[in-house]
Amino acid sequence: MKRARQVEPIDVWPNGDGWTVAVIARTPQELKDLFGLSFARELDDLDEYELAAIHDPDIGQFWLFRHRQSPDPDTEVRVDARVTRARAIAALDRQLHTDRWAQPPFSWLTEHPQNPVTADVQ
Repeated sequence: MKRARQVEPIDVWPNGDGWTVAVIARTPQELKDLFGLSFARELDDLDEYELAAIHDPDIGQFWLFRHRQSPDPDTEVRVDARVTRARAIAALDRQLHTDRWAQPPFSWLTEHPQNPVTADVQ
């Protein structure tokens, strides 16, 4: 299996904001163990968080993200605001092979095919 290309996280999403498209049913530690990823620890206005940025040739970066004090142990997937849910899931399949996991890969998947905040602006 081809290894995902981990990159430094961008400071600002290309379209100015990102959105959460899914939650992977794995903790950051499990993703570290499975894929050899390293998660940086950062701090935002809510809490300390763990973050790994992965490059995909179609959508650019996507982030694997989890606030440390979140009651949910699973890992959010964040993408640029203009990336659709379908393109984000395809990137996860390409980079993390989520389409081949024995267990369902997602504990949550957005019902919106595209970011509802930017849908009218396109």
